[in-house]
Amino acid sequence: EAPLPAVGTVETATVVHVPPPRFADDAPYVTAIAAFGPVRLTGVLKGVAVDDDADDSEGGEDDGNSPLVGLSVEPGVETRSTDGGAVVAFRPVDEGV
Repeated sequence: EAPLPAVGTVETATVVHVPPPRFADDAPYVTAIAAFGPVRLTGVLKGVAVDDDADDSEGGEDDGNSPLVGLSVEPGVETRSTDGGAVVAFRPVDEGV
C-alpha cells in the first residue's frame, strides 16, 4: 500500500441543476471526478464559479471542453451548511505559492 497523492487532477466536471432531494438546497453546484494517482474520487468542487461553462457535457456526452478539466485540487471532507451532512469536497490548489 502507498499513500495517495495530496493533490489530484480534475478529469471531468458538470454543473448539477436538478440534484437528488437531499442536495436540492445546494443547487446549482459543480460535481467533479478527480484522479489521485490510480484512484478516482467523486466530490463537490468548491471555490470555482458555478456556471454552465464549467459543464463538461453537451447533450449528455463528454466533450472535454470544461475549463475545470486539468485543474489541480486537494480533497477534503466538509460539512454541508444545509443539513450538517458530510460531503467529499475538492478545492483548487493555489499553485502560485
